[in-house]
Amino acid sequence: PGSVQVAELDTWADAGFASLGYDFTDRFNVGGEIRFTRERKTIDSDRLDLATGVSQGARFRVNTGIVERNISYTLTAAYRIPSIDGLVYLRHGTGFRAGGFNDDLGDPRQPNPVIPQFGNETASAYELGFKGRVLGPMNLNVALYQTDTSDNLVQDS
Repeated sequence: PGSVQVAELDTWADAGFASLGYDFTDRFNVGGEIRFTRERKTIDSDRLDLATGVSQGARFRVNTGIVERNISYTLTAAYRIPSIDGLVYLRHGTGFRAGGFNDDLGDPRQPNPVIPQFGNETASAYELGFKGRVLGPMNLNVALYQTDTSDNLVQDS
């Protein structure tokens, strides 16, 4: 008749954030932001036969926890152009997404079992932009950016 994977998943997250900016001149500013993140996750899971309620074995029983910590930051340099009420800026930042647990551990007949835990995703982003008036009352906002991601987390159902 099939099976069901039952799980209790608990997640706790703490974070602290700070930002600081400094005006070197009335036109040039540098700023930074920093964030400390801590995520704690636990899982207690088992796959049960629907007809009998009996566990389908140790391969599908998961009882574990993880604690992930990360420090992310952003740095921005900006130059104001008063004649066009404009701003040119350069920005670099990092990001983080904590890993976790797979909720589908596969078919018991498959030769390679699914790993019940997966790691973190991180990203670095770069941006160069302009904001300002170019033709009378018209504003123009333009940005070039790139994000590099490592260990991308994707859910496939």
